[in-house]
Amino acid sequence: MAVCKIPFFLLALCIWCGKCEVLYKRVGDEAVIKCGVDSNSDIDWKFNDELILGIKGKSGTRRMGSSHITAKARSYGDTLKVPRLETRDAGVYSCKQSGKQYTLHVVSVFVKPGPVLVQSSDAELHCDVTGDPNTEVQWQRPPNGEKYNEKNRVIHLKSVTSRDAGQWTCLVKDLKLSVTLTVVVGLQTTTVNVSKGDNIELPCSLPQSVSQRVVGGKWKADHLPAVSFPSLKNTEDRGLHWNGKKSPKVNFTTGQLGTNFDVTLNDVQSSDAGTFVCTVQFEGKASLSVETTLRVVDKASGGKGSTKRKGKTAAVQEILNKDVYGVQLWIWIAVGASSVVLIGLIIMAVFLHKRNKHKKRVRKLRSLRQPLTAKDYCQCNRDEKEVELGEQMRPLPVPRQQRNPRTIKNFAHKITLHPLWLCSEDRMMLCWILISLSVGFLKAQVSDNSVVIYAQVGGTVTLPRDKIEGTGGKDNLYVNWYRGSDTDTTISKNPQSVIQRAKEMKTSVDLLDDFSLQISPVQDSDFEIWRCVQHVLMSTFEKSYKLYHVTIPKVPAVMAGDSLSLECKVDSSPVKPKVTWIPPKNSDCNLLNHYREKIEVRDVSRCHSGVWTCKLEYDGRKTEATTTVSVIDLSTFSDTIHTSYSSSTVNIPCSLSSNIPWSVLKESGLRGGSWSFKPLSEPEPTQSLLSLDIGPVVRWNITQGADNTIKAKGRELKDQDLSIHNLPVSEKIRGDYTCVLKFKTKTLSSKVKVEVLKVSSSGGSRVYEGQSVNLTCTLGHQHASDLEVKWNCSSCSFVSSLKTPHPSSLSIPEVKLKDRGKWTCELRKNGKKLTSAVLYLKIEKAPVDVWLCVAISGGIVGFILLLVIVIICIRRHRQTMMYRRRKTKFCCCKNPQQNQKGFYKT
Repeated sequence: MAVCKIPFFLLALCIWCGKCEVLYKRVGDEAVIKCGVDSNSDIDWKFNDELILGIKGKSGTRRMGSSHITAKARSYGDTLKVPRLETRDAGVYSCKQSGKQYTLHVVSVFVKPGPVLVQSSDAELHCDVTGDPNTEVQWQRPPNGEKYNEKNRVIHLKSVTSRDAGQWTCLVKDLKLSVTLTVVVGLQTTTVNVSKGDNIELPCSLPQSVSQRVVGGKWKADHLPAVSFPSLKNTEDRGLHWNGKKSPKVNFTTGQLGTNFDVTLNDVQSSDAGTFVCTVQFEGKASLSVETTLRVVDKASGGKGSTKRKGKTAAVQEILNKDVYGVQLWIWIAVGASSVVLIGLIIMAVFLHKRNKHKKRVRKLRSLRQPLTAKDYCQCNRDEKEVELGEQMRPLPVPRQQRNPRTIKNFAHKITLHPLWLCSEDRMMLCWILISLSVGFLKAQVSDNSVVIYAQVGGTVTLPRDKIEGTGGKDNLYVNWYRGSDTDTTISKNPQSVIQRAKEMKTSVDLLDDFSLQISPVQDSDFEIWRCVQHVLMSTFEKSYKLYHVTIPKVPAVMAGDSLSLECKVDSSPVKPKVTWIPPKNSDCNLLNHYREKIEVRDVSRCHSGVWTCKLEYDGRKTEATTTVSVIDLSTFSDTIHTSYSSSTVNIPCSLSSNIPWSVLKESGLRGGSWSFKPLSEPEPTQSLLSLDIGPVVRWNITQGADNTIKAKGRELKDQDLSIHNLPVSEKIRGDYTCVLKFKTKTLSSKVKVEVLKVSSSGGSRVYEGQSVNLTCTLGHQHASDLEVKWNCSSCSFVSSLKTPHPSSLSIPEVKLKDRGKWTCELRKNGKKLTSAVLYLKIEKAPVDVWLCVAISGGIVGFILLLVIVIICIRRHRQTMMYRRRKTKFCCCKNPQQNQKGFYKT
């Protein structure tokens, strides 16, 4: 037990001494560690006591170790960078020279069996901290990020539902790691009935947009082994699509798919009836299958006839609904038929009345006849019609009002044959009544004397007041406005400029300065006759106005490249207005007017997005009705964004051309979206940065497994702005960024290139006076010919002597102290500044080396000592020579020989 505590004790002691740091990084991040020694010193980097890299400070020679970190580690001075961290990269990193150690823990989050789960299946959410089994973690569950009760590294979810779907977040120290869990409810299909010989779609669809998670799928029919069905395939360049060849039997769409996986079966026969299975596979080996039953029935006889009958019925209905003088044709027909029936009823009533009257008269005449004699009774076979009244017989008494010189026979015969001719005055009166009713009806519908005014519901309309000459101004003027047949004024004005309104206002009206009536907003109930009655002293002037509808049917959002249909519907009135369509006034567009009530614009673009105006010109007046058209397209930005290290972050722009709500985009078939990055270096593959989550809250999510060298951040989207915000600037962000929105029928994309301007010095930011320095301002490659560089330096005179355009590489033979300070390199295009980079150049006097002073002093002392030694040696030599040349002493002889030369007598 005590032995197990020794490593933890050593680790705690190391941290307490300040030579050991603990780092927590997520999978894919970059670890940066420093040795803390001079850059010219020898540095040996180790991972778990295994050599990563060794550098000789003076020569710069490098020796590679045998650790797996060696392949991707990068060293800059005393800094070691380990990119694209994996779980096996967790461990202890140490620098031999300084004794510093870094304990790196790599945190990873993943779901078993995968991020896509079938409803009612089980799942495990893992938050692993490699190298530290005792670190506490905290989970946050969707949708609101509330804390999960359990603090285990592994969460076991039993029988998942849609409530478990969303973004789960694991909190480890200062790190937030997220994983998106997608729960698929099931495939949707229905039983299909089809007539023999017809084509039919086999339905198969998902209830939500999870096309990014689909990796494969297929259709299968065991009873049709010879029929070849396509298979689903998800690739980076084409997305989710059908993979296979079309056949005469099976047809399918070749474009990008969303959640609809229907295929078409052509020329269905009885042998095709049976069960068809649709299978969809997701990430993590999850799959769903659904069966569709196809039933084939014989084609009903007379099918074409019934279709023709339906077509004729629709044509007749269209004719009956046609407007004639502002009233539909079926109403005219109904009025005419009812008028004919009414006239027939009146004629029948008159006829019956006259007939009854005639019968009463005949009965009365018969009652006044003389009684028959016995002779008359004997003639039983006599017909009454044969009775003739002769001149000798006394005429029957006739009512006074009906007396005429004609005989009773002729009178009765006339009544029997021509009853209506006896009442010509009644007939004329009846015809006159009918003609008056018809003329009054037509006059009310067609020839109304009211002034025609067109207006749009929800808009504003002004009913002008006619100015009356010779009224002496407004002092004697009373103005009353009436609505329809109302006897009470809607709004009025008296000479004291007091405005009175009705107690119960049916609409919002007001009087202008000239007492004209303004209605705003116009309602459906306002489309009737308005009367303006003006009183001046004893005179009264009245004028009426009638409002007619001008209507523009609402247009749904249109995809860029599709067709746009607009119609300006106007009610029939005594005047025929001239219709002009005025397109939106966009700054970068030049669109033409259209002069028809119904127009169709093909291949629409973002120029057509905005307010369209339908302008009516009639009887010297003008009325405008408007409608808003939203075109779904991505806005165009500059192809290249230039930035520099002077800006710590940069925004990569992408937005919708119109402010369209996300609900409308979803209704238009939005399936998803993404941000991808392609580095400038050609061999580098395209990296996926962000993916669009179109759940209840639309947001950018970091793509699982994305390269974190481009540190794009996910965020919630509340408007049409789809940009990447606050992307940290570094050399690694140079490249092409593509923003994509995927719809059911079309894919929209916008591409932006990012360039990073950098200024560097050959001698670093600190140089010594008198040295030669090369300053370079570059984008990492040869810039285009239309770009130019301009150098600025506030405290030096070197730049003023340069000729424009300035070179991208600036060479200074000998720097001086006045050249120190801020150097700015501006990148310009056509005289306009694109971006600028700053370099602070520190110039110092050359330092005096102590060893050089010691060497010089030692040399002088040595020279003096040598000189002293030489002098001593010379003097010593001279003394030696003088000692050798001393005077010769001769001896004294007793018997000197006089004849010997050289001797003499002492």
